Amino acid sequence: MLLTSLAISAYANLEYVRTEERVAVSLVEGSGFHVSILADDIMALASSYNGDPDRTRFLVAEAMVNSKALATFSKALYDLEGGEHYKKWYLVYGSLSVYFADLTGKEHPYIVNRLSEDGEALQRIAAILERAGSRVNPFEIQQEELDNLVDLTRALVTSGNG
Repeated sequence: MLLTSLAISAYANLEYVRTEERVAVSLVEGSGFHVSILADDIMALASSYNGDPDRTRFLVAEAMVNSKALATFSKALYDLEGGEHYKKWYLVYGSLSVYFADLTGKEHPYIVNRLSEDGEALQRIAAILERAGSRVNPFEIQQEELDNLVDLTRALVTSGNG
């Protein structure tokens, strides 16, 4: 009887681990799409921010939504698998979400001013995200690039608070 209970327990544990692995794979696979769109939006905002106000607002809102989704995916992956890199990705996407949330609802001149001030950092962020989005696993980039992203996105959040 004890042997049967242990076998059932082991099987249930194995199924739980397999389910976690499937969830993690789904989160990673779903992330690539959002990373690519976010990279495109950030690059467009960094290079043509002084264009049509409605398009600018749309891109800011889309960047906020995608960065929030990616922060959620990163947090879920961190909760499932641990790993300091998922925590750093959560910081990156959380910071981007805060940055773009701050721009939503603002007047166009304010948005243009912030995007102009942050244009170089935004282009660098977009370039790294573009490379990450082209990978099978967008969370697997060089540690140095990830640390650079953390620094760049933190600086974005604090840039408008000075």
